[in-house]
Amino acid sequence: MIASCKKKLPIASSGIQSAVSNVCDLLPTIADVTGISLPPDHPLDGESLATLLSGKKDHSRDGVFVMHFPHEHRTNYFSVLRAGKYKLAYHYFPGEDSGDKRYQLFDLESDPFEQNDLAEHNPAMLSNLLVKLRTELDHYGAQFPVGESGPIQIELNRSP
Repeated sequence: MIASCKKKLPIASSGIQSAVSNVCDLLPTIADVTGISLPPDHPLDGESLATLLSGKKDHSRDGVFVMHFPHEHRTNYFSVLRAGKYKLAYHYFPGEDSGDKRYQLFDLESDPFEQNDLAEHNPAMLSNLLVKLRTELDHYGAQFPVGESGPIQIELNRSP
């Protein structure tokens, strides 16, 4: 079986891909390469990396990546959307770890160490990415942190 998988997906040597991927892409990749069918009702967050591993560009990947932590995780209760060169961080309970900000927006191309928060200076991009984040979380049926009055949804009005 290993030999047939190697023939099906010869991995290009010395290749560099700039596409965003993560551990969620491993299961779809393994299923794709091995020909194993996953249950149709099993939701997948990832996509197969087979095209990228073969050294070709995968134009079907939209470059959107979502991290969602509706619980304590290093910092408290946040969601992140990476779309192209931008990264939006949404903090459900702004505090010291977020600089008391609900929103943070970074241009990772020019600021890979996230030193320059663009949220106040680029309200159009902030609004666009907030809607995209909310749409992605709704699509996956994400659970949200619970406050005194119930689940806390992402505020699209950008008030501090």
